[in-house]
Order: sequence, then C-alpha cells, then structure tokens
Amino acid sequence: MITKFMQNTLERIVTKVQSGLLAAGLLLTMFTATAQTRDYGDAPNSYATTTAGSGPSHLPVAYNAVAKTAALMLGSRIDLEADGIPGTLATGDDTDDMDDEDAITRFPLLIPGATSYSVTLTVTNTTGTAATVTGWIDFNKSGTFEAGEFATATVASGATTVTLSWSGFPAVANFGYIYARFRIAANAAEIALPTGAASTGEVEDHRFFIGRPVSGTVFNDLDRNTRINAGTETFTALPAPLYVYTVNGGAIVDSAHVAANGAYALRAPAGLGSTIELSTVQYPIGYVINASNIIDHTPPAGWVTTGENVSGTNTGNGDLSPDGILSVSLPNGTTSLAGRNFGITCKRAGTNSSADICASETSVMLLLGFLPDADNGGTWSQLTGSGINFNAAAGTIQLTSTATTSTYQYTMPGTTDCAPSSSVVTIVVRAIPVHYQSITICEGQSVCITNPGGSSRILQAAETVCYTTSGVYSDTLVGAGQYGCDSIVVTTLTVVPPPALTVTHASCTGVGSIAITSPTGAGYTYSINNITYQSTPEFKNLLPGTYTVYVKNSAASCVTSASATILTTTCTSLPVSMTSFDAYKKGNTVALTWTTATEQNNKGFVVERSADGISWKTIGTVNSQAINGNSNTKLEYSYTDKLPVTGNNFYRLKQIDFDSRTVYSQAQLVTWSNGHNISVYPNPVTYELTIEGAELKGSHVRIFNAMGQQLHLVTVQSNDNFVRINVSKLTGGVYYITVTDNNNKVITNQKFFKK
Repeated sequence: MITKFMQNTLERIVTKVQSGLLAAGLLLTMFTATAQTRDYGDAPNSYATTTAGSGPSHLPVAYNAVAKTAALMLGSRIDLEADGIPGTLATGDDTDDMDDEDAITRFPLLIPGATSYSVTLTVTNTTGTAATVTGWIDFNKSGTFEAGEFATATVASGATTVTLSWSGFPAVANFGYIYARFRIAANAAEIALPTGAASTGEVEDHRFFIGRPVSGTVFNDLDRNTRINAGTETFTALPAPLYVYTVNGGAIVDSAHVAANGAYALRAPAGLGSTIELSTVQYPIGYVINASNIIDHTPPAGWVTTGENVSGTNTGNGDLSPDGILSVSLPNGTTSLAGRNFGITCKRAGTNSSADICASETSVMLLLGFLPDADNGGTWSQLTGSGINFNAAAGTIQLTSTATTSTYQYTMPGTTDCAPSSSVVTIVVRAIPVHYQSITICEGQSVCITNPGGSSRILQAAETVCYTTSGVYSDTLVGAGQYGCDSIVVTTLTVVPPPALTVTHASCTGVGSIAITSPTGAGYTYSINNITYQSTPEFKNLLPGTYTVYVKNSAASCVTSASATILTTTCTSLPVSMTSFDAYKKGNTVALTWTTATEQNNKGFVVERSADGISWKTIGTVNSQAINGNSNTKLEYSYTDKLPVTGNNFYRLKQIDFDSRTVYSQAQLVTWSNGHNISVYPNPVTYELTIEGAELKGSHVRIFNAMGQQLHLVTVQSNDNFVRINVSKLTGGVYYITVTDNNNKVITNQKFFKK
C-alpha cells in the first residue's frame, strides 16, 4: 500500500527522472509497478481499457504533479492512475477530482447516416520536437474501435490545436451515445493502435451523443407573450450564464452554453420525444435525473421565466407552462428543429388593481392573488385603511368586523439588470345587502326563497327553503348579492284562509241558473269549471248537470270551490236530450262529437267557439238528423274545426227549435299550442281521459289538482303514442295534465274538467 508520503515522494522522483536527474533504473528499484506514474483510459472495457486487456497507457513527459501538466499532452491538464478505470460515462479516471479529458469541450455535430467527420483537439507540445495524435471513434456503435474508424495527424512543437478527419467509413449508426479515444505521443508507432503502452504523452476517452440539431434563442420577453419581438427582445448580454440541455431517457444526453445574444444549439435524438431544458446550473452530460437529482430551472436572480415557444421568431404561442422545459420531437426523416425558444424577463410588481371584498369574508387572503400580472419576490406594506389584520411577511390580509377600505403597496426590488417597480392594491370592503319583502299567500300555498348562485338560516347556491305559515323569516343567501357577497332576505309572510262559499241553484224550463250568495262584492270574481272568471256572481242558461263553482279573492288570489247541480225534475221536457258532447284534438284540427237520445221539434245545432269563454262566434251549423226534427232513437253528430286558434278554444252547441227557441250546451275546452301536438280529450270528462300525440312516446303523464298536489302518474312506453286514464273517481272540478320527457322537461301542460 502506498502512503501519501510515498506518493508525494514518488511524484518528485518521477519529475527528476523525466528531467534526466535520476536514472530510471534506480526508480524501478525503489517502487513497485503499482505506483500512479502513468495515464490510462476509462472507456467501457469492450474497448480494451485495463492493463489486463492491454489497455492504453502513457508515461507523461516532464510531469508536474502539482499543476497536473506535462510537456506533451492532450488539452492542458493530465492526471495519473494506477490502471484503466472502465465505465459507461468514460469519466472514471478523474481520480484527483478533476477532469483531465479536456482536449475537446464539445464534439461537433454528428448525425445518423454521416460518412465523414472532423474533430479539432487542443494540445500541448513543449518538447521541442514534433509528435503524433491518433484517434478512434466507434461510428457504428459496435463496442470496439475498428480499422476504418482511425484518424491521425502530426503535432508540431509549440502547436496548440490539431484536427483529425475521418471519411469513407460506414454510415453512422442511429442516435445514441458513442465512444472516442485519442492518444498523443512522440513515437507514432507506439500509438498506431488504440491499445498498448506508450513512453510519452496522454490518452483521453470520451463519450458523446449522436443526434440531430435543435436550435433556438433565450430572449428577453418584455411583453410576456412568449414570442420574440424583432429588434427589441434579443439579448446583447445575458444576466447570468445559461445552459440548455437535451434530456432523454431520464438523463442529460447533450448540453449547450447559451451565447451572449441568447442563441443556443445542441442535439436531440430522432424518432423519440425529448425535452429541452433551461438552467443557470451547469450539469455534465450523462447526469441522471430522478427524485433526488433534478435540473434546477430557477431563472437568474431578479428574473422570471415567461414560457417556451415551438413556432419560431414572432409566430405562434407558447406552451402555456412557463417552467423552462420545452418538449420536442424529431420524427424520423426530420433533419433539424429551429426556433425552439425560451422567454425570461425582469420580475415586476404588476399594475395597480382593486378588489371588492365582502364584509362577511373571514378567510386569510393572499394579496398577490389580487395582482394577476405580478411576480413573486416582492415586499408588501400598508398605505391606508384599518380593521384588517395585515401580515407583511406573508403578504396576507384578514378582515375584522371593523374592516374599512384599505390600500397596500407591492414593491419589487431592482437588480443589476432590472429596474425596481411597485404597484398598489385597493381592498374595497362591501357591506352585506338586505332585501325586505312582504308576501301574502292563500292557506295551503307556500312561498319559497331560492339562493340563485329559513327563522334565520344560510342558503348555499341553488338551495331552496319554503314557508307555509305566517311569520317573519331572515335568510342569508351565500354569494347571491352584488360583488358576489352574501345577501339577506327578510320575508314577512301573511297566510290568508280561503273565503267561505254559499251557492244556490235553480231550474226552469230546460235550463237552470247558479247564484253565489256569499261572498259577494268588490274584490271577488267567479267561475264555473274554472274556465273564465267574471265579476257577477250568477250563471244562467245552464243545462242540467253538476258544476263546480269557484270564487277567488282577487287581492290574495285565494280560491274556494263548491259543487252545484241543475236538476231536471221540475223542468218541462227539453226539446233535445243530449247524452254526450266532446271536443278533442285530431291531427291539426279539433273534432267535436255529440249524441242525442231524443229530439223534439229540433231544427239543428249551431257550433260556437270562444277564446275566453265570454265572447262567442258561430263557426258552423249541423242540421238535425231526426225526421221532421223528432226522434226517439240515438243519433250521433260531429263537426271538425279546421282552424283552431292558438291557446284556449271553448266550444258549445246552440240547439235551435223550429219555433226558434234555443238551448245551450255546456262548454268544452281544447288548448292548442304550436309547440307540441298532444291532445287531451274529452274535455270535460266523466269517465276516461285520453292523451294522444307523437311526442307522448316514452314520456311521463301526471295529473294535479288545483292545489298542485299530484294525484296520478303514468309512464308511457317508448312505442306508444296514447294513454287512457280512468278519472271516474275524481270529484268534479278543474285538474291539470302535465307531460314531461325523461329529462323532466315539460312537453305540455293542459287543463281539463271533471264532470
């Protein structure tokens, strides 16, 4: 084992031997062959690197162990080893924590398919005589140096560079790492092969990357649009040294030092995706990237990364991720990529801004969040205001119950290359709006408060609360007010019971009348079968039958209903005994059908239509089928209204005697809408209600009473276009049919009357 003292003594003796001051034979008798007196290679051992494999070695001339120099060497430094140290990175012989493989800083571009190549080496020759340099590059990546991969040149005494050139070798293998070996010696015969010992000089093994060129610019992106603005955003001097790396397969495969004007050029593999990454830190080629080893993309002090651009100068947009990383891909056949640019610029404090903050906000807020165009790294100070907890170090605020409008200044310090800047954020504290409302509803109804975005409660966005009893309610609607603040709705609710209803009815020759005796007077309106409300409390010329009478409190819209029947027992016989009268949609028309059991002195029927149940007009006539107007058998009649109006269509029959007496039937309603084609008939209905139409397929049919309570639900099969519902058990009155699709969208909403 050689101690440090022995090693230092050895180095002094070797220097004297090389200077002719001590006989070499004496040296060999003093130390064994394991002393570090020679220079070895460090390529993988398939290239014959170790002594056991006859690897290359050199005895330096006039070696200076302190300065690590010799009179004949590659580059400007040399260190010594005890043997070759093979390794994948070809850096194993750096035993003195120095890189003595300094003849080449960066290999010229070598692309797949090339058959010629040149490399210029830096050399040192102060021996006073010429020397020789030889080199091998494993162009075909076979793992050995072959005869066709050899080049040589003479190095004159005093020369500092030498160029080796290759030509006529087989086409360069596809992208990836390849190895090179260079040797310099005074005796050319000693270095005619990549192996064996030489009595002078040095050997260097290198690994470098075959790829295709990628170039671009690091520019001063003043307007932060990730594009170079010609003539205004290029550098003349960088704020700090910058480096660009090609990363592939989890390691750096090539690197470039960014020029003073921001330009760079390096290599990337064809046929694979890689990343081009910007850094202020210099890393070696082969640097493995993992969780503990990463590339530092921090821009120079006082600067910020603004993005990357893949489209070239003055065109395209950035990759929207300002992180100093740019993805690139060279498909097979692509010879090069240009205009792969990086943007950096001075940090800035942004522009003045204002923010509306709700007085109810209690969270800790980051002030920088109110400056979307500002960069991190500045300092905060408060200018005006009170009632806000301000943390200058963290750059945060938190409102208190006494918060007032406040202003804060953000200051970005300057650097050698960047001027200082500042901006002001104004925090405007907004009060919670309160809305008061007084609502009157009828008993059985409800009023609902919905947060669009109960006693006191908080409603989140889209939440609803309903009230049915009288009282005062305060509801906080979260985020529903102006500026996105909470708002408060205070509701004073009055519930009005429906009016009591007293009805009398009378019969006379063939027709009857119904009178509402209580309540009457101003503020009330009246209706039979809920068709049309009128101000008078009496209905005349009614055929015998059962009717539902409604009275409405106009101020509160409260409705009460009662049943009334027109009897026939005390009436003289009617000229026509009508057993049915129906009206329903049929295609684009309305079909009217009616049936008589007996007729006496009947001339015929006049068909009348009304849009409001008050004003009527004749739309057709139908003659009696009875002989001489008299019949004791069932007779059936029909009429088609080919031009119904949009909205309500009320129909009634006026029966006319030969002696000009007239009697009116009950009215039938058909609601017509151009938005759908669904018919509901007969209307009024006694036993079975039919709903028909193409849009009915796969829908849901619901029946509601006048209070909005669901009484019936039918789901229609997807291949059916009609449904029949037995309504015989419903009490007389008004009801509603609602048809919805599978998305709960209303197709139609129609009214019908149960006799």
